[in-house]
Amino acid sequence: MRNNELYYTLYEEEFNTQKYLYHYTSFLTAIKIIQGDSLRFSMLNHMNDTLESKPKAIVSQDYKEYGSKVHEIINCLKNLNLQLLCFSRDGEKHRNNNDDNIPDIIKYSDYIGRGFALPRMWAQYAQNNSGLCLIFNKKKLENIIKDTLGTRLISHGKVKYVSRFGTYMLDNNEINRLITGYSDPSDMAKLGILIDFMKNNINFIKYNYFSKLTDWSGENEYRFLAWGDEKIYIRGICDALEAVVVGEDMEKPEIDVVKFITQNKCSMMKITFTCNGALVNRIPNEL
Repeated sequence: MRNNELYYTLYEEEFNTQKYLYHYTSFLTAIKIIQGDSLRFSMLNHMNDTLESKPKAIVSQDYKEYGSKVHEIINCLKNLNLQLLCFSRDGEKHRNNNDDNIPDIIKYSDYIGRGFALPRMWAQYAQNNSGLCLIFNKKKLENIIKDTLGTRLISHGKVKYVSRFGTYMLDNNEINRLITGYSDPSDMAKLGILIDFMKNNINFIKYNYFSKLTDWSGENEYRFLAWGDEKIYIRGICDALEAVVVGEDMEKPEIDVVKFITQNKCSMMKITFTCNGALVNRIPNEL
């Protein structure tokens, strides 16, 4: 297992922490994802963080008289049906990885901090340790999403965690374009202005949709933001699926089902949490 990056810990210098993305889910949902070979984006206003769908922006003093109009326009972003596809990622590598005082059994067996070994995620999103974590090759999945969505993909990247939100100051040029463009009576024209605004104001995007309070930092999140008139499905995702990790409380009949649906698709592991950290073992999924 030592030559397989899936089993590297954060103590190992050669490990590329940007290689994988991790998606936690329940047993039944995992079956749908793998059998259906697809992942579904979630509507922004359905996320469990109430701040997700509340744009945070103000105008400069020079444009104070237009403040209410700008806020009205910004609030219309909900008309874009913004959608998110969320993953976890690997943490930072341990800086003391060469410390001779750290026993090898810890360096090579404690997976805490890896994207599939986040206790909060197992409890909150993976059926209280009875679900699964799907491991994707990041580059392959990113290409599949880009090819599927084209211009509907607005942005993607890691989430920045902040102690509190301030308010984002809109650029004066953006304010002019918003007010001028939104005066067009055509709904299609207004929609185009909003899309153009989202595509060309990356700082607004990062501040509003790629920032969360530190209370959520345990998720170590990476996300894709897109817009669409209907639910977005990304198909062919099993081409990027590298492994599945089953929770330590998953029962044997369910493990057997996972073995059956993942054979010839990807490898299979089981995680166990102990007082010494997180341990993983490969499970043969050949029948």
